[in-house]
Amino acid sequence: MLRKRAYPIYIVTYYVHLWYNPKHGEQYYLDGIKNTCIYIQRNALQKAFYIYGDRQFVIKHVPECRFSKALPHVRFQPWDLPHKEECNSIKATCQLKFAEYRAKDSWILPKDYLKVLCRVWMFKIRALVRAADALITLSNEGHVALIDAAIDDRSHDKLFRILNAEHLKSEPPRLHAQKYHKQPARTWFGREDCTVQPSLNAKYLVINNYTKRFGRKLDKLFRAELIRLASQQESCPCFDEEIVLTRLLNVNKSVSDLIFHNPLYFM
Repeated sequence: MLRKRAYPIYIVTYYVHLWYNPKHGEQYYLDGIKNTCIYIQRNALQKAFYIYGDRQFVIKHVPECRFSKALPHVRFQPWDLPHKEECNSIKATCQLKFAEYRAKDSWILPKDYLKVLCRVWMFKIRALVRAADALITLSNEGHVALIDAAIDDRSHDKLFRILNAEHLKSEPPRLHAQKYHKQPARTWFGREDCTVQPSLNAKYLVINNYTKRFGRKLDKLFRAELIRLASQQESCPCFDEEIVLTRLLNVNKSVSDLIFHNPLYFM
């Protein structure tokens, strides 16, 4: 259980309802949000929990989340999702990241559909920054976490260990995320030419001691790396937000130290 503390924390679930989601199906994500809401209630964190995105749709279909709050002074319109041009650069043959070359039928997306999902995923960083801007204004300090619509209790536990880490209260703002376990040599996105493994898992993203200055810097660097990736179209023409974050982590040591927490603290 998360230890009660005076230091403010904010937990935001990000969900965009798509009329058609072939990745897992809508019920998969609604079940995941339900699990999160039950976990939040179990840890008595209802006052710290917000939904960013299609909140009305969520509380209509997941009554366990009716206690959730909307972000103050933040409007969300799914048709205004940014990064359309960058996401349109993705090749029509790109599949989901974990699809193998010559993927099985269960992994096949409709043609060009990764471009649709891309815009939802790429908005995560800006959603985190917007949420933090709205929430930290209320207290002028605190940690902010953005979590996927569907994560398990093991990931919840890891997330709350970060939020509850005493040493982070006195450290400068940095982005925290899970690391992927190293995979054996394989292909990605269902293409033979995609062989570089992502190193960061974006199930949850945490910024400790958030400041608006840090948020602007993170958003600017993420967008610049996305534009660079979309324009270069190197050997692999496929990407998602975890690929962009991985490239940002690896671009150079100075940027990495300014944005990401010491890798020893990745969980």
